[in-house]
Amino acid sequence: MNKYKNICGWSIAIAVFLFFCFVPVGLPKLDARIFGVILFAVVMWIFAPIPQYASTLLSIPLLYMVGVPAKETLIGFNDSTWIFMLSVFIFGAAIQASGIGRRIALALLSHVSASYSSFVLGFLLVGLVLTFIIPSSVAKSAVMLPIAVSIAREMGEDKNSPGMAGLTLSVMFGGWTTAGLVPTGAVANLIILGVILQSLPQYGYYTTYAGWMGLIGLLTVLITVVTWIIIVAIFKPKSGKVSKEVILNERKTLPPKLSGKEKRVLILAVLAVLSWCLSSWTGIPVWVTGVFFAALMASPGIGSLEVSDLKKLDWSTVIWMGGILTIAYLMSKYAIAGWIAGIIVPLLHPFSGNIYVLGLVISIAFLLLSILVVNPYVLASVLLPPLVSSSAALGVDPIVFVALFLMLFRFFIFPYQCQPAVAVYGMAEGEGYTLPQVTKVAIIQSLCAPPITLIAIAYWSIIGIL
Repeated sequence: MNKYKNICGWSIAIAVFLFFCFVPVGLPKLDARIFGVILFAVVMWIFAPIPQYASTLLSIPLLYMVGVPAKETLIGFNDSTWIFMLSVFIFGAAIQASGIGRRIALALLSHVSASYSSFVLGFLLVGLVLTFIIPSSVAKSAVMLPIAVSIAREMGEDKNSPGMAGLTLSVMFGGWTTAGLVPTGAVANLIILGVILQSLPQYGYYTTYAGWMGLIGLLTVLITVVTWIIIVAIFKPKSGKVSKEVILNERKTLPPKLSGKEKRVLILAVLAVLSWCLSSWTGIPVWVTGVFFAALMASPGIGSLEVSDLKKLDWSTVIWMGGILTIAYLMSKYAIAGWIAGIIVPLLHPFSGNIYVLGLVISIAFLLLSILVVNPYVLASVLLPPLVSSSAALGVDPIVFVALFLMLFRFFIFPYQCQPAVAVYGMAEGEGYTLPQVTKVAIIQSLCAPPITLIAIAYWSIIGIL
């Protein structure tokens, strides 16, 4: 199966590249060739016949060969968003290495009332809190998963039983759904941040903590609460009562006092988050303070990282993100985004008279497209610049499209669309939830996306964004 998938991926990628290089499509010759390389990379990322980072590296010389200036082929790796993302990766690795995330999670869960419903909500809310200091959905879930499995066992829940599934699903969604709370919550957020800065520099305020949380923060909390209701409604445990002995015993395994490493990392984390929250007032870009605190976190004796820890960073994703940011830049600079906008505008124009109807159409289209274009990063880099370009013709503020993308990122239908869903399933070694169980929650959650879109548009209108 993989062999045929790989052949199919290579064949489609090469065919699309050659088509745009030699067949007139209404774009200037250089722009068409650039778009051919972009689509080549996108198809390779979707089918993954080779790793995504390898496809990214391959696209760089292709861009140069079709006529892109050498400096522009690497523009994504010379972008403040990419630098900030790298610093956030280092920041997250330091938090994990120190163990402070687990201590905070246990401290918060110790105050949750002893019921199944409360613990499902508790894991989701702990995910919200950890979002401020752990910029990775999978890392947040990894902190909470062993605790959830132990609680389920204490309740008498078996492998994949409703109670076990409910608790472990709350851990997964506690890492994923909550990541939209702040700009540093996940890599996907940073990609959108980069697209905003490149395509809509006048809306740079929304890349700050204050602007971002005003735009999407409350909606993230709403989606989290909706997810809690769905999980509790679908997965009924054998008993609704939960023993808190597991939490107490887990806390006993920790040293009674914070270690020196934990103290240093916690202080640096609090200072970093404060600097990011105040960036709209201080005028200091988040990437500047991000690099500063990442350097401190990576300094032995000051932070918690050793050289060996830095080698464990997800460098393949770091390379891939540079390629995605390059695509977003090229789509906006050349006539590509405008050309796609010329295709999109006639399709969306019948709905442009009513912002609520337009929002519904975009939300449904996003959910359907995300099934095909599996990775939301790719969808954002390819689709968002054209939507921004089409905003004037549609008579819509472009920030609407950005805000909708930020919100809709958190919805998926099948597990393969959400890397944390598969990762947490693997970490639990099949004992937690099954993939059909996560699909059931995801489908119901996605059915809630259109009404949540209507609520979001009303909210943005009330606070003066629209």
